[in-house]
Amino acid sequence: MTWKNGYSDEALVAQIQIAPIESVAKIIEDYKELLSKSHISIIGPYEANSDFERAVFQRQNDYLNLLLASTVTDAEIANELWELSESSSNLTAEYKESIKELLLSGHALQALIKEGRSWGKENDNAKISLVDLLCKEELERDTVFILKNPYVKEFLEDILLRQKDFSAIPEKNVSLFLRCIAENKALNKDQSDEHGPDLTHWGLEKAIHRIFETAPITLEWFRALSSLLYKLDPKSFSFYEFPVKEFSDKWLSFKANRGDKEESDGIYTLLTESQEFVSLFCAKFGHSLIEGKKLKVSNAINLESIAEKSAFFGNEYLSTKDVEEALGSMDLNITYWLLFNDRVIINTDSRNLLRERTEDTPSEWVFNQRVDILKNRYPEAFKGEVALSSSLKREGDSELTESIARLVRDSTFITERVKKAEELSKNIKYFLIVILVILAIKALF
Repeated sequence: MTWKNGYSDEALVAQIQIAPIESVAKIIEDYKELLSKSHISIIGPYEANSDFERAVFQRQNDYLNLLLASTVTDAEIANELWELSESSSNLTAEYKESIKELLLSGHALQALIKEGRSWGKENDNAKISLVDLLCKEELERDTVFILKNPYVKEFLEDILLRQKDFSAIPEKNVSLFLRCIAENKALNKDQSDEHGPDLTHWGLEKAIHRIFETAPITLEWFRALSSLLYKLDPKSFSFYEFPVKEFSDKWLSFKANRGDKEESDGIYTLLTESQEFVSLFCAKFGHSLIEGKKLKVSNAINLESIAEKSAFFGNEYLSTKDVEEALGSMDLNITYWLLFNDRVIINTDSRNLLRERTEDTPSEWVFNQRVDILKNRYPEAFKGEVALSSSLKREGDSELTESIARLVRDSTFITERVKKAEELSKNIKYFLIVILVILAIKALF
């Protein structure tokens, strides 16, 4: 199946009308992949593949409607699918909710919300008012899907800062919104280029800076900021001129707790949860704390300040020898901070040291995820390595999954195991031959 500049042709539409369901499903999946590569913005009706989408919808197949709901760009069809999700038909409640979830999570959102800012006018046929929905006192299920949708990014600055149309958003809900936004795939997409800056992303960056600087010291806000912090990419969020020291001091004084514990432990370090949070921020964005200090690894290892120490190992240029020295220290927390130092990860020798150090620890999942991210950004630095999805290894995974993760990660390990298996197989064959010979001799006597 081919697409002409992203648009369907008459032959394809004719094929949709008569092809088996499985073939149509494959075409929709190809279409979805095409859309995933498009610019992160709300698609206007003039860009929709209306003929193709209408042909799929006219098949009136429940399975195809589900697939179409995740990709539809035509406003009229999106609205018809929404009406289907709210109809009193014989469709199950679960099916209707799935249709609605897919519509709110995909391109169709532009047709469903009233606030059509990208088109310069409001959408009169919309099913949802984004302003009315987000300004409600209680968080609704639909809100979660909308805030995770990449095509709502242009509204996020005003939503987080509770300004303009969104000034009536309850303050208590902003921390909940933040957790949803942390899962938005457009969060780190900065589309700035030679033609000009991405003002939408710059606005979001400004809002997130403000949130981190002014968030109240409460457990709810601590959890929300933690969720977002882990997802923020320093390549997209600079935190330029941010008061890092004041931020660090503020949250180091906070005691996060879980259950009956007065202060809970970190997940990836030997620090408390609050200390781990601050150290992660500094490993990512705390470069200003070490500027001009010309520290050596031996000096940094002995720093008393968690903020400065994590800033050093997360941001400083370190040779493989430096990494060896750091990992050889008594401070086991350094391993975690090194995982956020891009220059350490893209160096093959340093990466192998971290791979060995994090194996079978909670940080192994972090290592795998960081490798996946940087492999896409610097493919030349990872030539010849077997791809490993970070989803293969998480804390609490089964023993089988852990084994698979290790096997996929290290092709040398695989080769050695194959050789051992072949040797074992030969030995077993020889052993069986000997047994058969002995049994044959006994039979003779």
